[in-house]
Amino acid sequence: MQLVRDYIITNLKPLAIISLSRRFFPAKTSVLIALKEKAPPDWHVFLAIADNEADFNDLLDAYKTRVEKDFTFWKPLYALQENMSVEFHLPMADVLGEIDPHIPLIPLSHLLKSIRTGRTEYGARRQFAPSGIRWIGASTITPLGLDFSRVERFIQPSSPMDKRSAYTQVRDVLFVRVGVGCAGRVAVVLGVIGKRSLEDLKRGVLSQQVFFVDEYEIRRTATKQVFQGFKIIYKRHPILHKELENNVIIEVELKPKQRAVGSQPMIYLLIPMSNLLESDDLIGRTANRNEVVRWRPSPSVFFEVVRAFAIASPKHREDMLMILEKVLE
Repeated sequence: MQLVRDYIITNLKPLAIISLSRRFFPAKTSVLIALKEKAPPDWHVFLAIADNEADFNDLLDAYKTRVEKDFTFWKPLYALQENMSVEFHLPMADVLGEIDPHIPLIPLSHLLKSIRTGRTEYGARRQFAPSGIRWIGASTITPLGLDFSRVERFIQPSSPMDKRSAYTQVRDVLFVRVGVGCAGRVAVVLGVIGKRSLEDLKRGVLSQQVFFVDEYEIRRTATKQVFQGFKIIYKRHPILHKELENNVIIEVELKPKQRAVGSQPMIYLLIPMSNLLESDDLIGRTANRNEVVRWRPSPSVFFEVVRAFAIASPKHREDMLMILEKVLE
């Protein structure tokens, strides 16, 4: 699009750019009005937003009189070099006009802990599944938050579409960077686990058919070492290891059954003491007898714990299904 903007600025004389609301067309649309001649160096372009047909007379009057009204303004032609979207150049007074002046405005950079971009696949590798991990696209980000009822798609765990770096966390602020009609949308990832999310989680647990306990085994490895007349034999226990947010670690370890023959998976959740609500009073001392501490896991950690149980063994999966069914009642 940069080549197009360069051509317009170099070869045409733009008179106005009108941004039309979705009341006119389903897709976001803007209209460029220009003459086939070069603009002088100090040329200004009329920018405006039309919400409905009744606005056109006011826009025409603002253009003729050069008196700026609500959502109409003039911009130097050179200012449109990088972006010709009317909303991009909207004066802050129009954007913040309805905000209480007593509310302090803080630069976004002061609120951000980190910035990262989403990742996905395209072409033949862009494949979705009937259930699994929810996929967030521009169409699911609305002014009222994430709305998965508009476009419901899922990603198969461990597939090429499953990008760990694209996972969201509670309190993440999602921005749509590109896309006609959706660039600039914002939504916050809330910490409440809704019924729909639990139903999605249940479907993912139901779809699990391959289990850790069936695919791996504890192996004994004999050595030539001898100690006091006994041969040294090592046991290798397979462990599933996954690092979650805030340095939380979840592990699934295959161990011998305590009161029967065979192996069973054991799930361990390793939580740093700094994550506990009482961490300031705990670190640096021994725990008291029967002492109780509190930890508040995020929804993403909760989902990963459920997934760990679901893949551990058929019995663990059935236990998770029973718990989820009780919660959804």
